[in-house]
Formats: sequence, C-alpha cells, structure tokens
Amino acid sequence: MSITPIKGSLPGEQVIHLVPENAADVSRWWLRRPNLFPGRTLTGPTLQGRQNWAAAHVALRGQSFTTGVMRGLEAALLADGGGLAAARVALMQGSGLSVGGEDVRVPQAVEFGLADLSVVADPSAFTDGSGGSGEGGEDAELRAKAIGPRLGDLVAASPDAIPRVGVLLLQPVSADRIGEFDPTDPCSLDGCGSGNVTSFEDWRIGDAARLLWYAWPTELDAFALDVGVAAAPARWRNLLAWQVFDAERGLGADDALPWEAFGVPIGLVCCDPAWNPLFLDRASVVRVGGRARYSRMGGGADGLATHWRLPGLWQAQFEQLAEQVAAAGDPAPPPAALAAGFTRLPPFGLLPANVVDLSALRSDFFAASFELDAVPIPVEQLDAAVVEAAALAPLDSALGGRVRVLVPVPQAVFEPRLLLREVIDPEFARTLAEFLSLRSRWLGARQGLRTRASVLARAISGKALEVPAIADDAEALEPETLAPWGPPPAGGGHRSALRTAIHQHFFEGATETMTVAANETLFVWVYLDPDNPPRTLMLQWHAGNWEHRAYWGDNLVPWGNDGTPARARVGDLPPAGEWVQLTLPANLVALGGTTVAGMSFTLYDGRAAYGMTGVTAANGVQRKWFCGVLPTGAQQNGDERWEFLTHNDLWSPFEALSAVLPVDATNAPGGGGHTEPAAIGLHQHFFENANATFTPVAAERLFVWVFIDPNNPPTQLMLQWRVGASWEHRAYWGLSRIDWGKEGTVSRRRLGALPKPGRWARLEIAPDAVGLAGVAINGMAFTFFDGTAAFGPCCAFTAAGATAPEISRDWFAGSLPAGAAQRGIWQFLSARDLRAPTSGGNNGQVDALFRLYDDAALAHLSAQERFQIFQLGLEGFIAYLKARTDRADDLVDFNFVKVQTDIYRVRQLVLGTTAATRLAVSPALANIAQAETAVASTE
Repeated sequence: MSITPIKGSLPGEQVIHLVPENAADVSRWWLRRPNLFPGRTLTGPTLQGRQNWAAAHVALRGQSFTTGVMRGLEAALLADGGGLAAARVALMQGSGLSVGGEDVRVPQAVEFGLADLSVVADPSAFTDGSGGSGEGGEDAELRAKAIGPRLGDLVAASPDAIPRVGVLLLQPVSADRIGEFDPTDPCSLDGCGSGNVTSFEDWRIGDAARLLWYAWPTELDAFALDVGVAAAPARWRNLLAWQVFDAERGLGADDALPWEAFGVPIGLVCCDPAWNPLFLDRASVVRVGGRARYSRMGGGADGLATHWRLPGLWQAQFEQLAEQVAAAGDPAPPPAALAAGFTRLPPFGLLPANVVDLSALRSDFFAASFELDAVPIPVEQLDAAVVEAAALAPLDSALGGRVRVLVPVPQAVFEPRLLLREVIDPEFARTLAEFLSLRSRWLGARQGLRTRASVLARAISGKALEVPAIADDAEALEPETLAPWGPPPAGGGHRSALRTAIHQHFFEGATETMTVAANETLFVWVYLDPDNPPRTLMLQWHAGNWEHRAYWGDNLVPWGNDGTPARARVGDLPPAGEWVQLTLPANLVALGGTTVAGMSFTLYDGRAAYGMTGVTAANGVQRKWFCGVLPTGAQQNGDERWEFLTHNDLWSPFEALSAVLPVDATNAPGGGGHTEPAAIGLHQHFFENANATFTPVAAERLFVWVFIDPNNPPTQLMLQWRVGASWEHRAYWGLSRIDWGKEGTVSRRRLGALPKPGRWARLEIAPDAVGLAGVAINGMAFTFFDGTAAFGPCCAFTAAGATAPEISRDWFAGSLPAGAAQRGIWQFLSARDLRAPTSGGNNGQVDALFRLYDDAALAHLSAQERFQIFQLGLEGFIAYLKARTDRADDLVDFNFVKVQTDIYRVRQLVLGTTAATRLAVSPALANIAQAETAVASTE
C-alpha cells in the first residue's frame, strides 16, 4: 500500500494512530526521515539516513507477511562418516523472509562446509566452554546470544561447549563495497587534477546473507535435550521436530522462536557424541513465508481468525513426516522398523503403501492401542480432507487412538464401499458375533452350573455327577467352543460390588510381596459386567505408597497427576462380558525395580470380576502373585468387602454365591504341604530312605496338619512311619478299611474319627502309641481308603507347661527330607496353596453341610457319626440315622412285644409288607411292629 500525506484535515477527521508515537521513538535511527527542502546541503549521513528510513519501511511491510522460505532454499546434508570436518551442506537457490521483515536471497546453488559456519550461542561457550549450561525451570528465560567463532574451531577446542543440535540460519546482512573502475567516468580520470579520487569512488551498500549455526537453546524447558540422542537417531529426529512444533504452537502473535531473531532457518542438524552429523531435518524448522498473516479484516483480533503461525505449522508437521519417511530409503523398510523412528505423528500425513495391509486392515506401523479403519477418497478431494484434518491433535504412539487410512482413487472409480469385501452384511456379521459371544458366555455359565450341580449332588446323594469338558459333551448337537468369551483364567478370583461413583476393595501390608523388574510387564485378568459395565477401571499398586496407578476408560478417578505414573491412562475399557488379560509395562507406573506389597481394584460405576494377577518376565514367563487367595499377611480394606471366587465361579462371576461357597481355610498352618489326586479304594504316596531322619522322644507328641477334602473325603486316613526297613508303625482315623498290621497294636492303632472336612486340623500321635519313641524315622506314608486330603507340616512338639510355652521341632512340609526316595504321586503345595487345597479350592464347598455338622441338634452324635454327612451325603446320612434308629428299636427288650416285632420284621423281609401284616398275630401288634421308635413300641 502507499502512504498518503494529509495536507488538510476534513471536519471531524481524526488520526487514530501515529508512527513514531513520541520523541523517544523518533530518536531511533531508522525512523528519522530527513526534511529534503530545496537548497539543503545533502551530506553522506543524511542520504544514508534517508536510505535506512526507506529500507525500514520496506521491512515493516515485510512484517505483515509470514516468516519463512518463500521459494527454494532446499538443503541436503552430505556426510560420509568423516566427521564434522568432512560434512558439507548443499543449498539450492531461493529466497526467504526473516521475522524482522528483511528478505534473504541465494541466487545460485552453493555448497559449504558445516565446520566453517559461525556459531550463535551463549557468550560463555566462547570463553570458558561452559555454554552457560544449567537446568531450566518455570521462570527460565532465553539468555542473550552472540555470534562467535567457526563451529569446527569451537568443537576442536571444547566438544561439549554447545549442544550437538543446531539450527542452520540464513542471516540478512549488508556490506559496503567499492564499484569497479569506469574508464568513461571523467571523475575517475582525476580530471580535476587533485590527485585524490576518493570523493568520486563508486561506493555501494550490498545486501547479502550469511550462514550461521544456532546452538540448541537448552536453557528453555521446551527445548530440553534427552541424553539418548545417539541411541536412536531416527526417533531423536522425530522428538526434536515435535519439541519445535509444541513450542511454536504455544507462541503468541508477536512472539518468535529463539533462532528466528537471527535469520531464516533452513534446516536442523543433529550430531552424535563424536560430532558426526546424523541427519538434516528441514521441515522441523522451515516454514512457508511470504503469505499474508491475516487474510481477512479483523484477523489480528483474538478469536476472529486462526493464529497466523498455525497454517504453516500444520504444513510443516505434514512435511516433516514425509521427509523422515523418505530418508528411511526406497523401498521403504518394514512397517515395524519404520515405526521405530516415531513417537508422535501429525493428525494427517502420507505413508508408504506397505504400511497398511488393506485386506486385513492391519498395520505394524501403529501400536496395538490404535484402532484403524480405511476408506477410499477421490484424488480430487484429498486436499479438502487434509485441510479438515489439519487442526486435529497429533497422535502419540504410547497412548494410541483411532486412525483412518484414506486410500486415494480416481473419481471415475470411486465408490464408498470400494474397500469392503462384500461377503456378508456387516450388520449380520456383528449380530452373529454378538450371538456367538453370548452363546459362548452361556456355555461357560452352563459349565460352571454343571460343576456346581455335581458338588451339590455329591452333598445330597453322596454321588457326584460327571461333568464333561466343553469339547467332549456327548449330548452336544454341534461342536461347542467358549471362544471368544473364555475360558476363564486358571485359579480363583474376586469381584467388586455393584455401586455408583467410585468404589474399591484393596489390601496392603502383605509379607508375601511381588518383586518387579524394570523390563517386565504387569497383568491382571478382568471381566466387566456386560449388564452393568463401569466407566473407569483403575488398578493401584502399593510400593511404599499408592502413587502407582493405571486406568482404562474415562478419566473419572481424580487420584494422582494425570499423565504421570501416579495416574497413567493405558487405553479404553476392555470388552464387557468376556475374560480379558490387561497388561501394561511396569515402568509406565514406575514399578520397575520395586517390591509391591498391596493392590487396589477401583471402579467408577458398575462392577467387575478379577482373576489371576501377576507379572510377565521379558522371556514371556508369567509369575502369579495371587488370584482367589490373597498373599500372606495381606490386610483387607476398602469401602466394599472382598468377595472371593473359586475357579468354578469364574464361569459366571456375577451369580449369587449361596449354596456353594469358597473354601474357608484361614487357619492354615505356615510352610508348605502336599496332596495327591482323589481315587477309589486304597491309594497312597510316601517316601523312604531319607538321610535326614527324625527321632521323637517319649515326652514329645508327633503331629501332622491335615485338610480333609469336603467334596471327596476318605473313609479311612492312615499314617505310616518307616524305621530301618520296617513299616510296622501305623496310626489311622476313621473306619478300618486297610488291614495292614494288627489292630490295637503299634502296627495298626486307631486314634479316633476323621476330623471335620474343609478345615485344617492337627492330628496328634503319642510316639509310644506307634512304637516310635527314641527311634530314627527315615520314611513316612500317607495312605487313604477312598477320597483324598492335603497335608501340612509334619513335626513333633513338647506340650506347654505351667511356665514353658509349646516347643515344636520341624521335619518336613513343602519338600521332602534330604535323600528321601519319592514314591507315588506327590503334589506339593506352597504356603498360600494350603489356604485353598484339594478340589474345594477350585469348585467350592457346600455351606449347608458345615452348618449341619455344627448344628446343636446333632451334638449328641459322635464325630464319626457326624462325619457321615460328608461321607454319605444328606440322603445317605438320613438313611444312616434311620438304620441306627431302627437298630436301636430292635435292641429294646420289651419281652413279648420285642419277640413279636422280630417275628414281624422277619416276615416283612421275606413276604413283603402286605403279606406280613396279614400273618401278624393281631392288627394291633402289626401296627406296633411297624413303628420306627422305641417310644412307639413301648406304647
């Protein structure tokens, strides 16, 4: 635009702005315009001031355009590994516009050595080589920069004086020069004979541009360097570029990047620790210049237009991705290798064709946390799609997101469903998948119900029902499968309550801790209620404190700082209604190299069930921490109670727990133990010839901890000890079904009824009772008739006295004594396994049997009689009581009545009820004989 002087103002006309505004501004050299009136003597400084004034107004006009490269100025790094001295940069011709409005121009292609560039850095880098290094902070400011010596000289003198990252700049400068001799100029021939032609020399001011190396401004937080620069140069290139992008996005309308005050950037160069140039990245610092900053009226006002930097920034993000992909080579490397160079991606960009497998809609370039889809787009509309996507947020490879792949096709062949394989209707496929998932879920629930029914049938009738595997069901109409629902993970689990807002259950203070290495992965099996899914699922680990959290879904639990290990988002919620293993790197929540002693399971709304929890090593081997039984020493807490689940409950984890409940083995002994599979008849596991023998004394008592399987109890449990080569030292509990040794002697002595099933009990044996006082024991056998049981530590103890506590001596528990020869099937149990041993740990136990066993109405029965509840089932126990009642009636001596009753019972047995009644002595006697109690007989 032109400037029109106001000769005479009109009525009401006002000047709204004046430049310069005051005398102080006038004093600045470029604002002083000389008054060129006729007759004035024009001195050199006056003419120079006039020239500066004109140049400054041109620069002011230049500031209304965007800063950057207007044309050309492409740069390429020529490095063959010969170090900084051998590295060169090729620069093509072109022009650019600096932030001050001055233009730079390179008329022809040039090539220059990287080591020959002058360095722009903190002055201290040129004096003591420190570079003014120091940590930035919230109040960190850019220190004053100066132009110093050549880069090669500075690096040779002090390699660490400046960062190994720099921005290449074209700085606009001016230089005085004298024109060449003109033989046709009479003044140049000294026609005046003065002998001094200085007054007539052809002095000119030449515009120029010089190249600078601007050292990376590490004093600013936005440009803090990572120490891993040499470890991954490709990824470092992406990190540096996005540091620039993030810093530029936060600039105000009148702010500039640190290096822009010195000139027009043409590239960013990064070197390794030996100052070998790694790459030159152009798009990270080069912006499109020469465009109007504001294309419409009011563009400078807040909120009326897009920030003038953003269009150039969006284009730079696009070009930086393309530039880095092109630098990877042609043909492009495999997608996974290419992805190793990127941590962040622009919201739009061009990728090689091999990145996406359209047939499978799969890409190894994007992490598993990304959701991909693909659509065709006409080539003519590609630019419009790019413009629409330009303002979106960038993609972070660590967080994932949704990516849409646009496949350009000619307009002539475009069709919205071009990429779809029209095999079946997608809605049908989705509906089918939903029904298949629902079907497999119900099959799983049926499997759990069958197992629960088998346990209940065993409790009622004494006979368990056969539960076929899913794939082996003879009544299936077609092959049945649990995919994609399950099966559930091994072991038991626990579940939350159904509540709104934040609710949790947790434990802490466990002495059985979990040690996590830095390169390991944490895992938890989770099942979200499909009818009441939560909005947020958070897991917390206690390692000295609770500041180790990860969450899935919405950010609704405000504990810890979001985006840090105290509250790291892993991704979306897993699918509801199926078992899913959630995994996350231990370092994401700062647990690498720590010891975990507690864990919390937190939800916002809804409910969930949880299975096995643990850690996966770098080699893929998983280590379980806990599932249906908490670690030793764990202290339960939370605003909802812990509801533990057996493995069978995991088939339908939200069914009500009423009849069949998890095993309650809270009184389990310390140390390990052992068991063997249940079997019918005689079976055993034992060891012999142990070098570490055990010698009890007469004052001691031997003891063994035992847990009788409530779902398959033995009829008889026998313990045998080996002395020398003899096994003639036996004790047993329950009925006498094993006829080894002589009854009532040390070779076979009965010590009572079997203890209550489903609880740990300590069986005590006096050494004299089995002939073991003072002799060395080198073997031991655990023998059953039917069923099975689990065993804990085998020891001896001296009973507590009036002033002395009980003293215990251990022999073995979770492993055999030294030198022992193992026989039979040994299934060793850890200390935690003792809290849910045998089949009851997997399938649960019938609560009604335990309540009946402890019922006061049966208190007059012996322990052996009450044990029949578990041995025979409820129906068998009723029949057992009835038979004993009938026997008691028959043994009551009421003279003639008893004789007639016996006669009647014989006739009833031989002839049947009807015939026996007819042959009775009298109808009254027949009625008496059929009575079931002694009271009736008496009457």
